[in-house]
Amino acid sequence: MLTPYFHSTNPSAKKLPSWQANITDFPPEVVGHILSFLDLGSLITARFCCKEWFSFAQSHIKKKLKDTSVSLTFEQESKWKFQVEFAFSSVDLSSSKVRYRVKSLKTRRCFYGILLENPRIANITLSPYDSPNVWASRCLPIKKPGVFFSVVPGRAPEERWAIAYEVAKTPPVHRDDLEPIDGERWVTPFIFECSLQFLACDSKPSFFRKVAKMLPARRRSSLIPVSMPTTPGTLLTAS
Repeated sequence: MLTPYFHSTNPSAKKLPSWQANITDFPPEVVGHILSFLDLGSLITARFCCKEWFSFAQSHIKKKLKDTSVSLTFEQESKWKFQVEFAFSSVDLSSSKVRYRVKSLKTRRCFYGILLENPRIANITLSPYDSPNVWASRCLPIKKPGVFFSVVPGRAPEERWAIAYEVAKTPPVHRDDLEPIDGERWVTPFIFECSLQFLACDSKPSFFRKVAKMLPARRRSSLIPVSMPTTPGTLLTAS
């Protein structure tokens, strides 16, 4: 709500009445010019805080999302680490779901064993905006081959995200020079999905996350259930 307020500082002068103006009272060109200076996080926050901004912010949110990308950092046993870049794919403003697809479909080698931790997503970074890294501790099951949809429902929309990935026991076709090794797993991430609120989150770890970080990785994965393989479709269901 824009609330201009006019009054005279001269007590002898005639007092002018104050008035309030709704954003819809301004020309669309003026509102659009103002919104163009806001960053993505501010636009998303304004969209959810004030219904009046909804129709005005939509086009600007879509425009800024097209330039965004998401980087996920995968770790296993603090020895193997790799990053996967995802490019913006689509957004559904009615359900507040944003989808990113992997920029380059690459298969990464991981390992499965009774004494080994599952690979986990350690960090999520949004570019090109100055967004702080989102601390994450999401263990991905890799024991069985197949396509998996791992959903983190979160206690709030800003903690909700999901990833789709494929697990294979044999090397990819372009690595036919390699012989399959027992315990070896080939992981291919291909979709990342999150809520709009997730992109606007200030990423400060909650008490729950701080406690979870202290626990062993295997137990940590049980704190937030991992979804079992399902029919391909929408990863997130925003409430």
